[in-house]
Amino acid sequence: MRKLILSVLLIAALARPAHSGEAPGRILLENGKPVPYSLQDPERKVRIPAAPRIRENEMRGVWVSTIWNLDFPGSRDAKSFRAAYQKMVKQMKEAGFTAVFFQVRPLNDAFYPSRLNPWSRYLFGQEGKAPDEKDFDPLDWMIRTTHQAGLEFHAWLNPFRISAGTDASTSGYLATLDPANFAVKKPKLVLAVPRKDGKKVLILNPGEPEVVLFLTDTIREILEKYPVDGIHFDDYFYPYEEMGDADKATYAKYAAKDVSLEEWRRENVNRLILAAGKLIRAHNKSTGAKVRFGISPFGIWANLTGERPSSPEALEEWKNTPSSPLGSQTKGFQSLFDQYADTRRWVKNQWIDYIAPQIYWGFASPKSPYGALVDWWAETVRETGVDLYIGVSVSRMGNAADSIRHDELTDQLKYNMGRSEVAGEIFFSWKSVSQPENNLMKKAVRSLIEEHWKGRAPFSR
Repeated sequence: MRKLILSVLLIAALARPAHSGEAPGRILLENGKPVPYSLQDPERKVRIPAAPRIRENEMRGVWVSTIWNLDFPGSRDAKSFRAAYQKMVKQMKEAGFTAVFFQVRPLNDAFYPSRLNPWSRYLFGQEGKAPDEKDFDPLDWMIRTTHQAGLEFHAWLNPFRISAGTDASTSGYLATLDPANFAVKKPKLVLAVPRKDGKKVLILNPGEPEVVLFLTDTIREILEKYPVDGIHFDDYFYPYEEMGDADKATYAKYAAKDVSLEEWRRENVNRLILAAGKLIRAHNKSTGAKVRFGISPFGIWANLTGERPSSPEALEEWKNTPSSPLGSQTKGFQSLFDQYADTRRWVKNQWIDYIAPQIYWGFASPKSPYGALVDWWAETVRETGVDLYIGVSVSRMGNAADSIRHDELTDQLKYNMGRSEVAGEIFFSWKSVSQPENNLMKKAVRSLIEEHWKGRAPFSR
């Protein structure tokens, strides 16, 4: 009998998921009180591992946003462009970063000479404006410079976005773009999605097969011309705004009768991800290259379905609230239902090589707790062969309603290192790292780079 009891206890212990939140280590405190793991599991406390494991070849990436020149300045000419990029890469190397995720396609445009996309306005100030040096190819030069410094270069593409927000009519806005822009050539393939502030977002219509073909051709052009280490998508698929009936005609044109609008939209995005992954793998097989395909989605795939309520009123609301029994212990915006991005499926089907969910919140965030999300993603990638990098925000520190403490950044890294599935982090974004706008950011970055990585913070002079 004793042996039977011991056997049962052993089996139960082995079957229990290994959460880093339950690993030995200090209990995380907020205002002197233990931080609850999640709203669904408030009795469980967040624990930070005392002696995290050392990760070999860990990812230490940083995003460089070029839209609105957020992280990289517009340039007068090729000379000033080279000077700015050289300075940035030198600082990244000194800090301890290992990879640059540079936005080469912010708005249906390009930071390289392309037969498909016009020169980006964020390069030399005007869409379609080429470098003043005839033979200068910014992307080729950036990749060589980055590789010479010993860093990886991942080409970050925003696939569908044409405008993040405009007051103009669709035709009026398209008239401001370069004639070489695909949206100008194919205005019927453009969707206008209203925002709450009265402006509209313009995107290429994900439901149009010609759009998917154009985007895969864009990726193919990069693969054939440039030795990038990765092709990288961010979190913008269908926009964060509600679609309404913006694609009603496209749905009527292409969708099968038994497929709902939501399912059809998800399949449109799936089609792009699957096609891009196949293209990259085929390129690697034929050339011997090792280009990796990665995506950085919104941090929540879906919220965990709650217990079925007993009251009729609550039951009706419960039925009409999207969620999943496979979801995370969260209560926030959901990429599966709000952006039609089935990120979990991409991982489980191994359509991508790595995923970097944007977990931009603190441990004490009630709707999107950091620890619960890291654990959910770690369990999602387990035994898939898909690498997991956690997207961490420096830019939100001191600027958001759920702002995190200055020392929480290193706590987040220690928590990540308690999960064997987490292979590194990517930080948003370079400007917040190199030019912290408040003391909270500065303390966090200094702690990360100078104490944790033993490097040199870019602003330490």
